[in-house]
Amino acid sequence: MSPEEGSSLDRLNERLYAPKDPGADFTPAALPRQKAEVPRGWKQEPPPLPHLPRPHKKLPLAVKFLIFAGGFFVIAALIATYFLFAGARSVSTNNIIISIDGPTTAAGGDTVSLLVTVENHNPVAITGATLAATFPNDTRSADDATKTMTRYEDTLGDIPAGGAVTRTVRAVLFGQENQTVTIPVKVEYRTSNSNSSFFKEKDYILTLTTSPITVSATSVSEISSGQALTLNVLVRSNAAKPLTNIALKAEYPFGFSVTTTSIDGNNGLYPIGTLNPGEEQKLVIQGVLTGQENDERIFHFAVGSTASSTNGALGVTYATSATHITITKPFLDVALSLNGDSSGMPNVAAGDTVQGTLRWTNTLQTNILDGQIVVKLTGTGFDPNSVTTQNGFYQSSDNTITFDRDHINGLGNLSPGDTGTGTFSFKVKSGSALSSLINPSITVNVSASGRRVNEAGVPDTLTSTLSRTVKIASGLTISSHIAKTVGPFINFGPWPPVAGQETTYTVLLTATNGVNSIGGATASMTLPSYVKFTGSTNPANGSITYTDSTRTVKWVLGDMNPGASQQGAFQISFLPSVSQQGTSPVLVSPQTISGTDRFTQRTVTGTAPSLDTQAKSDPAYQVNDGTVQ
Repeated sequence: MSPEEGSSLDRLNERLYAPKDPGADFTPAALPRQKAEVPRGWKQEPPPLPHLPRPHKKLPLAVKFLIFAGGFFVIAALIATYFLFAGARSVSTNNIIISIDGPTTAAGGDTVSLLVTVENHNPVAITGATLAATFPNDTRSADDATKTMTRYEDTLGDIPAGGAVTRTVRAVLFGQENQTVTIPVKVEYRTSNSNSSFFKEKDYILTLTTSPITVSATSVSEISSGQALTLNVLVRSNAAKPLTNIALKAEYPFGFSVTTTSIDGNNGLYPIGTLNPGEEQKLVIQGVLTGQENDERIFHFAVGSTASSTNGALGVTYATSATHITITKPFLDVALSLNGDSSGMPNVAAGDTVQGTLRWTNTLQTNILDGQIVVKLTGTGFDPNSVTTQNGFYQSSDNTITFDRDHINGLGNLSPGDTGTGTFSFKVKSGSALSSLINPSITVNVSASGRRVNEAGVPDTLTSTLSRTVKIASGLTISSHIAKTVGPFINFGPWPPVAGQETTYTVLLTATNGVNSIGGATASMTLPSYVKFTGSTNPANGSITYTDSTRTVKWVLGDMNPGASQQGAFQISFLPSVSQQGTSPVLVSPQTISGTDRFTQRTVTGTAPSLDTQAKSDPAYQVNDGTVQ
């Protein structure tokens, strides 16, 4: 840019800083004159600087807390409003209540009734509700004991809000003694605004106090190797209804071989079939047991049902039993029988006389010297003063009977294979003497001893023992008589009876139990063709019934405690014939009473003679009142 083209300031700047000419004379007059234009009017002011915001003032903590509390209250109110108007119509399984009333314990084979109540505590109704209960295998129908019932189902329908529905569920349960049974109960339902199914479950638990079947096995407790062994297995029904598809399973120990059985079986399973209430079945197993001396062999027995089994084995086990037998090497084989029973557990009645027979044999290959056999009687069921023996000695101070060389010469020196016998007897106490006892029994312990000379020439003392328990059965009796003017009924007709005219009598019965508990006691009798059953009974609870086809009167007494007594009566009508004039016709046949002794597990019976028109026990009876006129 040329100096002329620059501004005056530029030119001045150049002039000031340019090298100075020493000959030059610098004066203001020498400066060029320039015109400067002065601006006219106001120029636009530049925009002001932006306004900076003032800093915010911090809120106090109390104000923040109030704002938070208010917000929380608003949110809680909104949620409460939602559940009040929208959630109140929802359905919850927690509002479905299942209540089950029933027994906590039951006997196996008894009918169990459960009262199931389903309550709807929801604000709306539930629809299509169903009830289901699942039972253990081999549960039977309460209406038909031959039908298996493992599941119960019923329709409950719709249950309104706040409503309830009740159903009764009945079944016959089976199982082992003290077994805990769990019964799941389930309720399934729908709601009106949903296609989904909902369910609620509850378990009901009870305990089976007794088994519907008992099994017991009896045999000797000790036996020598290679000897024949007999086991008696008794199966008995304790149920109130018939039991079907019953079988006995036997598990034999090593060393036992079966020779014969009284019931044909397959692989140790012996079918029994149907057992009626109180009925018993006996299985006799005979075989040979071998083993080493002092070995113990255990025989296991189980009884149950094969109904739910797929392979012929037990589907459900009701009861088990085990018999322990020790193998010994007896030097003197002693066998004991009581009243001809050598099974190991004979039963006798009060007042009976028990005949005992001992038979011994030397099983060794050497002689036995100074043989001695001692029988000891223990228990409260026998009369110590009644003990007798023919070829032994009875010591009353300790109730022992001794057979030795002083009374039997052969016991002084027994050669190999020698045998001998000894006999004794004792009497069981009477019923009145046993009335204060519970489950009376008598134990007969037999011990044998002797000496031999072993292979080394040293004398040995040998001993062996066996034991038998005699259970005393309850004395179940029945007595009866005919009455005309006494008893619970008003009789009509001539007395003495007249041919062609009807006369009624009252038959009075009394059943008395002895020392043990009796189960399922019943009495029965028949009526002749000329005698009718009027239908009047006492008690009038249906325990006395009449079957016209067999002309049988049956009196069901049920269970009887020791010493218990029951009375019953029924009315009969007698229409004598001309052919019976001058006679005293029989009106009731001999009566028989029977029941199961809970202690001995055997059936006990009693009888009473027939009854005729000779009503001599009636206080108004006169001579000839019992003769048809």
